[in-house]
Amino acid sequence: MEGAAPLQGEIVTPIDMVYIAYARLGLDEQLEAYALTDGLGDESTVRYSLIQYGQDIAGIATEGGGDIDVGVIREAFDRLYEGMEGVARKKYGPEKPKTISEGVLTRSGLVLPRYRQQFSHLDDKYWDEQFMRQYETQEMVERLPDESDQDYLARYIATCLHGFPWAYFTNFI
Repeated sequence: MEGAAPLQGEIVTPIDMVYIAYARLGLDEQLEAYALTDGLGDESTVRYSLIQYGQDIAGIATEGGGDIDVGVIREAFDRLYEGMEGVARKKYGPEKPKTISEGVLTRSGLVLPRYRQQFSHLDDKYWDEQFMRQYETQEMVERLPDESDQDYLARYIATCLHGFPWAYFTNFI
């Protein structure tokens, strides 16, 4: 079209959409409320948000109608792990310096404090083989009659989110 203004703006990638979905649901705030309050925040709120997150991720991972983009799903899990690690850092603080000189350098701001990784991420083998195999064979989640591919994938992702990262987080905190 002549005279039409060219499109401007940033290109949003599927990975960007994962981060947007995570932020939109306020998962960092919910994890903090759950772990950092005396009475432990409302677990049902986080569980519901993880279901919503699974639905969002299923839509992003199947956008375009092609194959399931396992890389997008893995990134969604990694984003949740990042949030969990952030809460663990706030709750437990940095590692103690191993030497006096390391302590002095850290206190003076010349060396950043070190934080221990609290949660083990799912490994490459899980993402390369096991995730899709369990999806296809329905080992973890049985498909409901007349359930669409998108709905089944969303339910499968949500079950994996609850069974892997979230379960470890609730036991850790």
